[in-house]
Amino acid sequence: MIEKGDIVVVAVSGGPDSVCLLDVLYRLKDSLGISLVIAHFNHLLRSGEDEEETRFMQSLSKLYDIPLETDEWREGPQPGGGSKEEQARKARYAFLEGVRERCGARRIAVAHNLNDQAETVLMRLLRGSGPMGLSAMSPVREDIIIRPFLAVKRDEIISYLQSGGLKYMIDSSNNSNIYLRNRIRLEVIPALEKVQPSVINSLTRLAGIMRQDEAYLAKEASGLFGGLKREEREGAIALDITALNSLHPALRGRVLRYAVIAVKGDLFRVGEVHIRALETLIANLSPSASVRLPDGITVRRQYDLVLFEKKGARPSVLKELVIPGPGRYHMQYPPQIINVEEFKGVSSNPSAATPHEAYLDAGLIKYPLKVRGVRPGDRFIPMGMDQPKKLKEFFIDRKVPRMERPFVPILTCRGEIVWICGMRPDNRFRITEKTMKIIRVSLSSE
Repeated sequence: MIEKGDIVVVAVSGGPDSVCLLDVLYRLKDSLGISLVIAHFNHLLRSGEDEEETRFMQSLSKLYDIPLETDEWREGPQPGGGSKEEQARKARYAFLEGVRERCGARRIAVAHNLNDQAETVLMRLLRGSGPMGLSAMSPVREDIIIRPFLAVKRDEIISYLQSGGLKYMIDSSNNSNIYLRNRIRLEVIPALEKVQPSVINSLTRLAGIMRQDEAYLAKEASGLFGGLKREEREGAIALDITALNSLHPALRGRVLRYAVIAVKGDLFRVGEVHIRALETLIANLSPSASVRLPDGITVRRQYDLVLFEKKGARPSVLKELVIPGPGRYHMQYPPQIINVEEFKGVSSNPSAATPHEAYLDAGLIKYPLKVRGVRPGDRFIPMGMDQPKKLKEFFIDRKVPRMERPFVPILTCRGEIVWICGMRPDNRFRITEKTMKIIRVSLSSE
């Protein structure tokens, strides 16, 4: 957990667990060769106790001669939403990570104990969690968060504090039955202990077994996830649906979770109900099916892929643009300008056209034109050919990445494709010796 020379940020709330952790690490710091920083985050959820809490933390910092970093929760709209307690928790961990980075620390020590672990397992069991959820808390998370007391019972911590005459604060909200964890600690576990006195050890042993199994399955799923990725860009990832459906359900669910993590950053508020919805999505043959996940993540089918996309990465579909006549028109995405000009006679040189412009026979064009995204079943006759070609096959021949295809602008006239913008016009609208007027359509950056 800790190596010589480490700077360790100790998360201290002022309660018995964290005060005990601070004292133990302080007594061991010289023999371990480490230095400590106290980090205290005031959740401001307990009216009337905040000032006392602040003074107590200052006294601890002075007593142990350890620097103190503090911050408080600023209530308001938070990314990802969730309950007030969930938002405060996320803000606390963001604060701890900020302290770690500023101090150049390697570890963040938190004081979760054996009882906390048992409560977490029971909470998740009641919510119907799978093996991943029942694994509960690990002693080391992401090689940063460490939990030195995870095998220590709460009554052992209290005994240590009493024997050393150490002061700590009592959080009045711990006795409130409005929180599920409190009801489990104060009512459910005592009732279970009457049936099975060693229920705390049993629940934590279950977590250990689940964690071991989960580690193996996660390793297998991680390797599969890499092989199933077909496209990837910032805020989005696409997986092969056929390959996904061929996986064992135990591995498929984990691969789906890896995909969510890849675009969302975590699995916060993503539960088993969401994973089941994704399972249904990839088994569904509907090309337009989609699932919305917490924090603005949308998952949808796209041909033979399933696309995970974060809100703001790019529009989910290309917004249709109507072109009533010649002029300059702004496309929102991709951010470009489409220019439409008309010329009498064949005064321009269509053979010198670049990929970003198309010369069309105005006599075959009728306004309004439209620019839209790709649609299933799209076909056109590429310039120089006399037979229709599926747009999907055209993209494959051009090696256009599958995740980019829905965002290629398509110029149409009366429902017929006129130009695959930036690529190829339709042969039916080409310039001939009979052409009397030319329309030049071009793309340029804003």
